[in-house]
Amino acid sequence: FGYQEGLVVTIVDAEEIEYTHSSTPGTQFGGGTEEEQVAHKQSIQTKIELHQKVFTRHEVVGWYRVSDEEHATPTEEDLRMNTGVMRDFNESPIFVLMSDTNTASNTSNHS
Repeated sequence: FGYQEGLVVTIVDAEEIEYTHSSTPGTQFGGGTEEEQVAHKQSIQTKIELHQKVFTRHEVVGWYRVSDEEHATPTEEDLRMNTGVMRDFNESPIFVLMSDTNTASNTSNHS
């Protein structure tokens, strides 16, 4: 969550939302039945609405993903998410890819 003033975007908060990559083309939110997808999207919308009741200035500015790879790069699924599902919440969402260096360094130290 955050807000935008001109070309400056301020990120002030994040809400963790579970998402699993789907191998099934055309499914959203990691697959599942159509009913499960609808329920998941409704739960996301509810979280957004509750947040905005308290912080009226905040809007969804984008999303993030944490990778356990030290030099992670966006995947095809990330790009599909950013140009697909996230457009329901922001017309031009920001994507932040973070690397969990503790996981990455612990993995390489134990190899």
